[in-house]
Amino acid sequence: MIEVYNARLADDWIYTYSNDPVLDDSLDPLGIIDIVVDHEPSSGLSIILEILNRDAVGASLPMLVAGPLDSWIKTHAANEIEATAVEKWLKKPPLFWIDILIYNAESNDRVRWALGGIFQGTLNDEVWAHIEDVRAGPWPREGPPACPPITN
Repeated sequence: MIEVYNARLADDWIYTYSNDPVLDDSLDPLGIIDIVVDHEPSSGLSIILEILNRDAVGASLPMLVAGPLDSWIKTHAANEIEATAVEKWLKKPPLFWIDILIYNAESNDRVRWALGGIFQGTLNDEVWAHIEDVRAGPWPREGPPACPPITN
């Protein structure tokens, strides 16, 4: 069921930020996405990835990178994911949210492209090094380069 909501939020985002400014702010999905990104890292990342993989033209993506993706990274990337009881028993090394993001970036040109629009800011050096290693390169000051095509 959550996939349906993610798809709807993604479609609303793409419509809102790919077209002329919306006159009715109540239709803007940014507020809902911000709440999800801030409080539910797994769902927030799922919505971000859904938008990256649905916007065929890419017109809404610079706003996604500057807003929800940047917020998600700065809020959650350095945080450890709660281990399951089995993982704790096996004494598996901790998994961090940045690992999940990097895993997605390694197989998705659009995620690598999007990471080019992220700046270090308050990120610790270790998380920043992971982003720099996998991203397609920093965006120029003039604006983002063309978005890669969807390859799914």
